[in-house]
Amino acid sequence: MKTNWTPLESRLGRERCVGFMYMGRVNGINLYKHGITRSYLNLDDERGTAMSQPVRDATISSISSSS
Repeated sequence: MKTNWTPLESRLGRERCVGFMYMGRVNGINLYKHGITRSYLNLDDERGTAMSQPVRDATISSISSSS
């Protein structure tokens, strides 16, 4: 599996990506998981759309790109 850090680095900045793991890619969505908080961040390549789903809360919230 080839990792794709570009969407995460573009969204958060390289310094803030340290705790994330690349989990894979499904249907054009890059899947990232934070190792300490266990929260998920899913980013596409085109619009920078993000969805976060913490383990403790099954509610999905959308974050739209400001760019």
